[in-house]
Amino acid sequence: MRDIDELKLYRGDNYRLPNGVEIKCPTLGEICDYGESEYLSMISVFTATNIDRCAQLEDMGIDYTEITNFQMFTIFAMMLSNHKDKENNKLDASPLFGDLDFSSFISVQCDNELCMVDKNGIKFNSDIFEEMTAYIRKMHGMPQPQYTQVKDGFAKKQLIIDARNDAKYQERLRAFKGTHSTYLPYISALVNHPNFKYGWDKVWDMKVYAFFDSLKRISIIDNANHLYQGLYSGCIEYSKIKKELDWLKPID
Repeated sequence: MRDIDELKLYRGDNYRLPNGVEIKCPTLGEICDYGESEYLSMISVFTATNIDRCAQLEDMGIDYTEITNFQMFTIFAMMLSNHKDKENNKLDASPLFGDLDFSSFISVQCDNELCMVDKNGIKFNSDIFEEMTAYIRKMHGMPQPQYTQVKDGFAKKQLIIDARNDAKYQERLRAFKGTHSTYLPYISALVNHPNFKYGWDKVWDMKVYAFFDSLKRISIIDNANHLYQGLYSGCIEYSKIKKELDWLKPID
């Protein structure tokens, strides 16, 4: 997989996949206009792993340990269109992919591997899918998956139980507290932070990657400043925190 050009991503450039498909980097305003919950549901189709959807796959009669992330994507890609169609359970992928309609792709075997192909000959295979997924995660400040396989049968069953319990808990939480915005606390925190240069009226023009970069960078700077204060007061040993004092370090 190719290295991601972080500087171009920060500038908000489109990213061209090996098959010619381009991924756009939307602004916060575009995400808000589209609908935050719908947007998060849409990107989850690309970023969720088989472990993330273990309970849902089991309900479909699919063993999540026997299916790859790309194979799973070929199943859920039918939900992705280039327009909103809630009656047919379609999620609009146009904020990232413009006119590309994933619901029009079909799964075929090509060169002894599973591929997705549309009427225009655009092809996705496992390698291109992994590159696309890694880029979308990077764009939204999401970490790469921590777990990629299950150790044994007990862990396999326990993950499903945990997933079902978590889903029930989230449902009860929504019933009790209602639905809350995911991005609003981040936006509010930065807009009200003295080191953030964008006001309430300008933050919506920020590309989503640049926004999450600011969120992490300001946290790094604040942490370094607090450690400096502790260092000067004699409460902290320099050798134990010297790496954390570098607020210019790359963001993981």
